[in-house]
Amino acid sequence: MATSTGLSEATVQRMPKQLPVLPQIEKLRGALERSINAQNEMKEEMKKRTAAHKKLLRHRSEMQQKYFHMTMASRAMEYHRMTKSMETTRNRSPEPQITPTMNYSFMKRCVESRPFVPIQQQWLDSVVARVPPELRERPEANELLQQLCVEVTEEFRNVIVKHTVDTVLKNPDKQELYSEEQRYSQPSLDCHQLCYSTFTKRHRMIKRKLHILHPVMLTILDISYTAFTHMVLVEPNSCSAFNPVDCTSLQRSAAVECRKKEAQIMNTWFLQIIYLLTNEENLDGLKEEKLDSFYNCASTLMSNQLKSLLQESVKAFVSVFDPSNQHYLPVFRMALTFDAEKMGIYPSLPDLEASILEILSSIADTLQRVQTVQSWLAQTSTPFVDASVPDEILAWARVTVTNAVRKHLEEPDKHFKTYGDVTHIHSLA
Repeated sequence: MATSTGLSEATVQRMPKQLPVLPQIEKLRGALERSINAQNEMKEEMKKRTAAHKKLLRHRSEMQQKYFHMTMASRAMEYHRMTKSMETTRNRSPEPQITPTMNYSFMKRCVESRPFVPIQQQWLDSVVARVPPELRERPEANELLQQLCVEVTEEFRNVIVKHTVDTVLKNPDKQELYSEEQRYSQPSLDCHQLCYSTFTKRHRMIKRKLHILHPVMLTILDISYTAFTHMVLVEPNSCSAFNPVDCTSLQRSAAVECRKKEAQIMNTWFLQIIYLLTNEENLDGLKEEKLDSFYNCASTLMSNQLKSLLQESVKAFVSVFDPSNQHYLPVFRMALTFDAEKMGIYPSLPDLEASILEILSSIADTLQRVQTVQSWLAQTSTPFVDASVPDEILAWARVTVTNAVRKHLEEPDKHFKTYGDVTHIHSLA
């Protein structure tokens, strides 16, 4: 019987009936399947690892590219800034240098342009009140007073502005000058030590030369205060009498009174001072070479006291002609004269003014021959203590008295002119 495989029957008969093929094939198949599964798992694991590795590499590549781009961008921007700065520096003109003086000038203009408090009205009124009444009564007085107020206002503002600038700002030029002076001065002494040393130096000089702290000088002041406090050379009551006074007799009586007061002062005040300055007990402790400076100090003190007495006497005499004292003004005896067909007034107005000014001269000429201590000790006539009235005081007194006399004699002068007109009419008739 033939088979599909082409094997002979003998061959088939020789083959064993049951061969152990299936069990081995099953084992191989299971092993093969496990091997295949393991390989597949390994492939899957390798795929996963490969994918993760590729992802990691891709991430690293992206980060490196990003960092590279950022680095390139920052370098490009830095290069752009450097190029632009170099071009700007090359094309830009140099900045002007502002010196401290320029800065001070600018700040000074700013301070000067700020508003300031103006002068108070009551201060201007006080300034105007100091103008003499006769000047305020002139026709052009209003315009002049307005100009005066404008000048005072401007001067007040200038002073305030200058004080503000000097207080707020520091002038560099003055600061440099002060620094130079400070550099050449003693750097080891501060301000307190310098002031204290200057004070002690001046104190020693005063004590050594002026002798103003000597007890004798204090005694001279006490004697002068007691003698001169209530004294004037010409009493105002003698001029402001209720009865008419002849100007010539008033002039003589004023001169006599000045001579009496001078004799009284020389016999009391001067002798007391000479006794103090010549008493050996008072001069105890003074060296002989310092006596001359001590006497000079005493003469200066005497001069100040006499000058004060004369100034007060001049002011007291001028106060007699004060227009506010209407009830105490002096009354002078005057008369109308008619001689050689001419009407006149006696004394004339110039003669009356001259007589009153002569009284001022008598007051100013009093006590002008008071000897110094040295001349009294040496029994010589000179030198004398300086007791002259200041020129400005005398000028003020003469102007004030002259203006007052002319003002108060305006009415008598008008009355006299009416008599002159009547006389002229009678002479024509």
